[in-house]
Amino acid sequence: MTRSPASARSRAACPSGRARGSACRWRCTPRPSARPCSRTLPPQQAAGLVGAAERERLDPELDGVRARGYAVDDEGHEPAVRCLGTPVFDREGRPVGGLSLTTAASLTTREELERLAPALREAARGVEALLQRG
Repeated sequence: MTRSPASARSRAACPSGRARGSACRWRCTPRPSARPCSRTLPPQQAAGLVGAAERERLDPELDGVRARGYAVDDEGHEPAVRCLGTPVFDREGRPVGGLSLTTAASLTTREELERLAPALREAARGVEALLQRG
């Protein structure tokens, strides 16, 4: 079984599992000026996640995830499973968690899953509003 480098990195960054792994790709602030995570983590932490060659492939992927506002794991972490994840930010705009949908690949196409992204992002905004209320 071949796993994508991105899914291996999300597992390394978020050992709690695939459902939250997709959302954990946001380890840096969501500002447009923010550099991809592999460049902003402390060197010893970044070195443990990816090598230099993988980092070069990861950075454009993270830029796309950041621009869309969600990540998709299309059977990269687990065969026959698709996940859609979006971050939850605190008052300062730091990622503090995430929401994710997981489905069997045989039941939902990637396109069908991605059509749910706006609803998942809206749910994450609702969680953020609750967090801001304290």
